[in-house]
Amino acid sequence: MVTASLKDYTKQNLLQKYSSLDDFLSSWDEADKKSALIAELSD
Repeated sequence: MVTASLKDYTKQNLLQKYSSLDDFLSSWDEADKKSALIAELSD
């Protein structure tokens, strides 16, 4: 069983979806509703 901190887990998953912090922030800023982006990340 592998354990990871929440911070490491989140970072790993965000890096799989977004290649950089700028990519994530531009998606965050462009999102009509932040909840829609949060829902997409939870999938």
